[in-house]
Amino acid sequence: MATIAENPIAYQMTTRFFDHLHLARIAVHPQYRGKSIAKALLNNLSAHFESSNIESISVNTQIDNHSSLGLYTSIGFSQEDSLLPVYCFDLT
Repeated sequence: MATIAENPIAYQMTTRFFDHLHLARIAVHPQYRGKSIAKALLNNLSAHFESSNIESISVNTQIDNHSSLGLYTSIGFSQEDSLLPVYCFDLT
């Protein structure tokens, strides 16, 4: 989590499954976007697990979410050839 004066302005949630991490969510308060805070959170995550047995970090995002795609590619994420199916249960 990133804070200013003890107030949260950004966070990331990551799950771990054996030697793999999955970035489930990353969010930055709109007032603080564009200041490399999300990049700092991801760099911190990577550094935290650098000397562990973690082999990869995955993330899912929409193909038209250019800001998240720019963030992920800027720090070295690359798109895989496989597509993960998404299942939805309609409650309406």
